[in-house]
Amino acid sequence: MARPDRVFLTIAAVAASVSTLAFTIAPFYRIQVAGLDNLELVLAGTVMEAAVFCFEIPTGIVADLWSRKWSVVIGHVGIGIGLLIEAAFPTVPGVLVGQAVWGIAYTFTSGATVAWVSNELDDPDRKVLTRLFLRASRGGSAAALVAVPLSFLLGGWSLRVPLVLAGAISIGLGLWLAVVMGERHFAPAGERSAWRTMIATARQGGRVIRASRVLSILAVALFLAGGASEAYDRYVEKYLLVDLGVPAWPGWSGLTWMAVVGCTSAALGVVVPWWFVRARGDLSDDRQRHWIAGLILVQVTALLVMAATGSFIVAAAASLLIARGSQRRAAGAVSGRGDGRHATGRRGTARAREDHGVIVDRDLVNRLETSAARVSAATVAAFVARDAGDPARVRPWASGAIVAFGPGRYVNRAVGVTLDAIDDAGLDEIEAFFAAVGVAPSIEVASWCPPELLDRLGRRGYTTSWFRNVYAMPLDEAVPTPHPNVGVREVVDATLPEWLELLAAGNEIERPEDRVVSDEFARAVHAVAGATDFVADLDGAPLGCGSLVRDDGIGWLGGAATAPTGRRRGVQTTLLRHRMAVAARSGCDIVAATARPPGDSARNLSRLGFTLAYTQVVMTCHR
Repeated sequence: MARPDRVFLTIAAVAASVSTLAFTIAPFYRIQVAGLDNLELVLAGTVMEAAVFCFEIPTGIVADLWSRKWSVVIGHVGIGIGLLIEAAFPTVPGVLVGQAVWGIAYTFTSGATVAWVSNELDDPDRKVLTRLFLRASRGGSAAALVAVPLSFLLGGWSLRVPLVLAGAISIGLGLWLAVVMGERHFAPAGERSAWRTMIATARQGGRVIRASRVLSILAVALFLAGGASEAYDRYVEKYLLVDLGVPAWPGWSGLTWMAVVGCTSAALGVVVPWWFVRARGDLSDDRQRHWIAGLILVQVTALLVMAATGSFIVAAAASLLIARGSQRRAAGAVSGRGDGRHATGRRGTARAREDHGVIVDRDLVNRLETSAARVSAATVAAFVARDAGDPARVRPWASGAIVAFGPGRYVNRAVGVTLDAIDDAGLDEIEAFFAAVGVAPSIEVASWCPPELLDRLGRRGYTTSWFRNVYAMPLDEAVPTPHPNVGVREVVDATLPEWLELLAAGNEIERPEDRVVSDEFARAVHAVAGATDFVADLDGAPLGCGSLVRDDGIGWLGGAATAPTGRRRGVQTTLLRHRMAVAARSGCDIVAATARPPGDSARNLSRLGFTLAYTQVVMTCHR
């Protein structure tokens, strides 16, 4: 199978050439050969848009339940068939049927191609996909630049030929994709889950729009703009050629004049995105919005000029402004600081990741902090349960706990105690506890702490040891998409040694004393109530591990490690998704994890849609 990114770039270039080859000449074909009048031209567009509207969601469900690859294949073959039908039957019914088939076929590709490449690249981060999409956009523009003059050249011979050639190329693309497209990472979603997710997303979107005056106005504006653009797109060529008429000088035919306009537009299509991204891509969000508003104003002005002028040249220039203004807005969206095109995929996890947001407030932070303290205390109890003489100690304190696993072990600090003020007497208690167990006093300070606490700690000689981020994501009924080559199994007491080996190998623990600390901690966590460990097998070989601890509706993700031979192969992504599904089935409403930035764990959590809830800094007093 070919590389997914190369297949995606090929699809973009060939699809753009097919679209440009066909639709550059289609207006002339419909006017001069099929004989459509103004109303029938708009009707053809309405039939196509209605087909897209009616089949967009059902074909999306097909892609999720059956196959994204075959959805894309069917779509491109169907697009080719629709173009051949229109070319074969130059009548009003023939054009309408061809447009309906084209619209239905298009919905099979809409969103499925992006979801396919995202999955096959193992859901890369937004920057990787943004670069890929920009390359695809530029490749499509370059292909269109070649297809525009070719369409007019072939149209000078016969207006049917570009449609036939475009249809044949699209069918050929579909057949080629059937051979070269791989689909290693796709797993069908459950039918009820797919429909339930679609309905829930629609309802949530409706509630969000109704609750926002700005979004409501934007929805109405987009509805009106869509209707206006359809009428413009279907009628502009006839307006230029028939209503205005081409200039007498230098004696060019209408087809030649439109070829000049089309080639100019295609050339600008290559230059404009490149210029905008390079010259304006670093604008702030406010400046981006000002640019977009200004470009919309330019388009409206150009439309008014086009309607008022009696000059073909002026109207043609205005049409270029209208077309390129849209492209500048699109370039601004891609180069801006929003979530990028990765968030717009209609199918699969590409969009689902962006729909998972969490509102970070004091209640959430307090819930996470107190839960972390309870889990730490339970781990101490597990240490002691294994060996009554174990040095691990814990003392509940305020809303958290002072925890000491023991000298040389992982956790020796006060946990979940910093959301409220701590006076000197309180710090004396904490320091006395750690002195009794023989470790330096250390406190896990949340970024939501009172500012005066940091000053107090600084005066007492506390310094920063390290930072980490706390990530969170709400859970819903959506079932994460599994990896077809990665199996996840639960660890039992008999297989715990295998899990310990994976943990040590993944964290590259080599010194015997470090291995003892790792094993002791992992065995203690394994014994905590609500804890479950997991092993991930890639093609039958155990290569990754992870753990889940459930406490008061929170699923804590930890213990993540991947053997060197299993890295960058979807092992940890699959483990994360599997543990999220287990947490949801266990009644958890949120999952959380900690990770030190930068690092693979932080990257995996971010690209799966986890929200950075807050930061913790561990401060230690060594005096």
